[in-house]
Amino acid sequence: MGKVNFGANNSLFSNIYSQDSVYKTTMKTQGQVVTYDISLNYKNEQVTLYLKNLLLNGKAPDFLVDQLACRAGNPLYPLTLSLTPHGGIHRIVNYAEILSRWNSVKNDLFTYYKDSYSQNYLQQNNDFYNSEILLKTRIQNTAFFFLFFGGIYQRELDQDFYREYSCKYKGVEYYFSERVDALTDNQNCFSLYREGVHEDRTEKLSMRYLLRNSDKNIEKAFFTLYKNGRAEQQLSLEESEIQSVVMKKELSSYAAKNSVNFWIDEKK
Repeated sequence: MGKVNFGANNSLFSNIYSQDSVYKTTMKTQGQVVTYDISLNYKNEQVTLYLKNLLLNGKAPDFLVDQLACRAGNPLYPLTLSLTPHGGIHRIVNYAEILSRWNSVKNDLFTYYKDSYSQNYLQQNNDFYNSEILLKTRIQNTAFFFLFFGGIYQRELDQDFYREYSCKYKGVEYYFSERVDALTDNQNCFSLYREGVHEDRTEKLSMRYLLRNSDKNIEKAFFTLYKNGRAEQQLSLEESEIQSVVMKKELSSYAAKNSVNFWIDEKK
């Protein structure tokens, strides 16, 4: 084991604007397992995300409600975000492109899915797509984006590598504690832990990151939402050896295809 290289005042730092990567991602919720690959391509303080190989319980979506979620979520990708120095989301760079993609398919969706549930679901999506502020909020409220772009960098820690703060997840305020290991493991990685508790103590968020000491990029990360002591939602991601540039090339004609993607953990 060795020592973690911290910045001034024991802050974390990362070369977050240059490290392209692909993550194998698994979401478990309500008896359903969602898996997908997500590619992150960085350029000029921006990141473009692509989704591929999405499976529900090990197979392509076949139920009507799942297909609806996928078709409604397709226009979101590729998604280009402008990032803050802390690794958080500043704004949606290609919002106009996303809105154009949605407008090109929404009439067909409203025409095809006639039942009241689908019509209400599509109208909610329409509201999100037609407001950059609402769309950004919805993106930030998904577990993947909250975990990955939660602003874990450039934060000052005290001498015990610990801090407390509050922030909201899906509109609910949680009181967080954050702890960072000062020593690395035998792979020259170290752990960062975040735990957020709702004021009524019925909900808790637990997150763990395994970060590389060399560049502070995420190698693995885990997210769990507890309600009344029970794990309601679990997300894990692990960096893949797949080269993101290869994945990006495969998805170069992405927008023109009927890809299988959706809101990740927000299909209902």
